[in-house]
Amino acid sequence: MSGPSNAKIMEAITVLSEQVTRIADALQKQQDRKEYHSEYYKKRKVAKLQREAEENRLPNKDKNCLDGPRDRRLPHATWALKLKEFVDRGLSPYNFLTWLAWTWNHATFRHAPVTRSGGYNHVFCGMSGDKPIRAKRSDRDFTGTCGSRRSPIHRRSTPSRTPCGGIGDGRFSP
Repeated sequence: MSGPSNAKIMEAITVLSEQVTRIADALQKQQDRKEYHSEYYKKRKVAKLQREAEENRLPNKDKNCLDGPRDRRLPHATWALKLKEFVDRGLSPYNFLTWLAWTWNHATFRHAPVTRSGGYNHVFCGMSGDKPIRAKRSDRDFTGTCGSRRSPIHRRSTPSRTPCGGIGDGRFSP
């Protein structure tokens, strides 16, 4: 009754040792990659903040930039010169308005006043620490077309405006 020979045991130990070494190397590479990405994105964030500070962008208002009086800090003179440039080049008003909307939203303020994702417009409404807070707005809310197009007379005669939907007030008697 003899057990495994020493040569077989040593061979098994060598195979296991190689497997453990490969696993340890893979885990170390994964950790190194996480550290690299962490440092990379920290540097990228700092560079973005410095770039925005150097661009002299306007700080956003404390509330929704679409409400309230007109913002007098906007570079109206620069935009007027750009309009003249568009006219001199023979471009259409649509081209200028497209450029103006993009510039206002992406290159004027530190944080974009309006972003879009998930089918909604997200309007800047303040800050939470160093992150912008946004409120969801539908296209109708955003463009101010929330009101009903029906006349006030029609609304007064709508059965659903009464507590019982118009039933029992004589209008829907059999």
